[in-house]
Amino acid sequence: MQIALNKINPVYHNWSYVNQTRMMKPLLAFATNVLDENSKDFTLSDDMQIKIRELTMTAKWNIELLLIGDAGLAKADSCLDRMKELTLKAMDDILTDEDRLIIKNEINSIVKDMERNAYETENKVRGKLGLPLVKGYSTPFKRLNSDKDFTNYISKLYDQAKKSGKKLDSDRADTVNEVWDSLQLMRPDVLGVDDLDVTTADKARISFEKVNRAKKMIAARRSRIERLIKSWVDQLDFACLSTFKKPSNKLQNNYSQLLFTLEFYI
Repeated sequence: MQIALNKINPVYHNWSYVNQTRMMKPLLAFATNVLDENSKDFTLSDDMQIKIRELTMTAKWNIELLLIGDAGLAKADSCLDRMKELTLKAMDDILTDEDRLIIKNEINSIVKDMERNAYETENKVRGKLGLPLVKGYSTPFKRLNSDKDFTNYISKLYDQAKKSGKKLDSDRADTVNEVWDSLQLMRPDVLGVDDLDVTTADKARISFEKVNRAKKMIAARRSRIERLIKSWVDQLDFACLSTFKKPSNKLQNNYSQLLFTLEFYI
């Protein structure tokens, strides 16, 4: 049996994070267990098995980290959707000052939600990387030492990759760098939506365009992340299947169940 995951194309730009997570869980579980449970199927040397195992675990680590980043971006995008609705509403000339104040107050509340999401997502990433968590939350959320923490972490990974000569080490550094850029993009000030003006219809139109630009920035970043996930899924496919000469019945059954799960959610 030799069914390639990349033929299923499990990563799509418009997926919700929930469906992505549901799809990835059985895939990652399969990748974790298959090497241990089916070692008798290997026709490769012990050294090659170690390399395949390293590839599998690295792929899992990268996918999980990228999914954390994508989840934070998805929440930021949801906030932008509501901002877009509000600024569009504020473009109506018949609104009173009181109406515009209500809209502005809700926009301010959404900005706080975006800042909180940035804070919570960064701590999830820090937890995954083993970095100290940011304690306490204040509005607006300011990353006092984040630049230094992540820059040092990424530099160490690249140094490690240079010494080892392993592409997997370099790929891991690239993933952290990508997620770090995504964390910054979740901030409303970076997106340019931290101080939207809806006091007049004309100013609301300008704010509406700002939100649209922010959504395009988020969409572009999510597309980059999803392409990276797809790349790592393909490598998991290679690690889990292409190294087996004659898969056992258990392997075939496990993989058939995985395919069923993937097809159900796509």
